[in-house]
Amino acid sequence: MVAVYLLWFLVLATDSHVPDQFLEANRSGAIIASQIVDLSAESGRNLGRINDFDREGRQREAIELVREEIRRTGELQQKAYDLSLELRKMAEVLSEVTPRAAPDTALKAINHETTLIIRLLNYGRFLNELLSILQNKFDGGVVAPDRIGSVIGKINDEVTAINDLNKQYQDAIEKLKSMTAQ
Repeated sequence: MVAVYLLWFLVLATDSHVPDQFLEANRSGAIIASQIVDLSAESGRNLGRINDFDREGRQREAIELVREEIRRTGELQQKAYDLSLELRKMAEVLSEVTPRAAPDTALKAINHETTLIIRLLNYGRFLNELLSILQNKFDGGVVAPDRIGSVIGKINDEVTAINDLNKQYQDAIEKLKSMTAQ
């Protein structure tokens, strides 16, 4: 009986495994995702400030903040690329994750973050479009008011999706941890 228990314990103890490369990439990816969320939140606050400057007739401050946000979108794109590298590392060792159901959960997590990257790129594209429209407006061009609102709506949709996907990723990783006792 003791031999059966010992054999059962050894099989189960070795049956749960998440490679160090996966864990490290997950930690790095979580830091990068947090930075992305922070940068996105800062952009959202600055869009509000740009709007306030515009209403107050403070065009110079608005233009400077638009330029800062254009630079920030480049930083967001770099973070998206960095996150994709971490996800690649996780995917490379996915087949080594055990028990049997764990790789599916890990893959779902990776898929959530991959979709997040796509939404982040959309966010950057819409933000650049908005900043271009605002730059044109501040330079004296004519801009249809509904165009600005439409692009802002798209930006807000992307932010909501990014936050939702990040939460789904975190939930999947927590499930993976519980499956693998990490």
